[in-house]
Amino acid sequence: MSERSPSPALVRFLLTHWALTPTTLADVRSQSESFSVEEWADFNPSVVKQDLDTAIERLGVGASVRDLAKPVVICLFEDGQQGKTTVAHLLQSHGIPVFSTDAFVANLRESWHNEESLRELAKQTVPHCINEFIKHVENSDSLAKHFVDLFFDARHGFNLRTPVSIIEGYLHNLSVPDPKVQLHKAIAKRLRERGYRVWITSRYRDGS
Repeated sequence: MSERSPSPALVRFLLTHWALTPTTLADVRSQSESFSVEEWADFNPSVVKQDLDTAIERLGVGASVRDLAKPVVICLFEDGQQGKTTVAHLLQSHGIPVFSTDAFVANLRESWHNEESLRELAKQTVPHCINEFIKHVENSDSLAKHFVDLFFDARHGFNLRTPVSIIEGYLHNLSVPDPKVQLHKAIAKRLRERGYRVWITSRYRDGS
């Protein structure tokens, strides 16, 4: 089987209409025949259909959209005052959506979830001591599990389906020598399990 990557046009088409669904490529090919002019607005139908036929031939009729089109998440997990928010805003100004972990943590103070321990901790520490919030969560298996679960809440958590998106914020307290859970790694692991390609970036420093 060839390992040639799918064309960017095909990946963008799949992510636009079938992002992260288990639909087979053969079903996509069949359904695309009835697409309206509006649904084809940003794509060349003949090119996409040809690329679909090539992908189906290469991967088999049972191959799914998830096998071919995985959205990319770039994680900017740095300490405060390192410029990550500035970078995120620059990318957002060019149309790349950004999910702020700091805003998510602040939102844990509200009543949309049932994890009272996280809500009270957030009320006590956010926004003035978000590092203390992270420290407490990383030192508790149960708090960390609840945090990661809520991080992917369908309404209030991360659920972007665009080809590229950014997660930006402070998610690991470096002052804790041996945390029970490293939240940034737990989030990255869950992202991969949910079908994303994950990049974790850091700022270059002299001597690093």
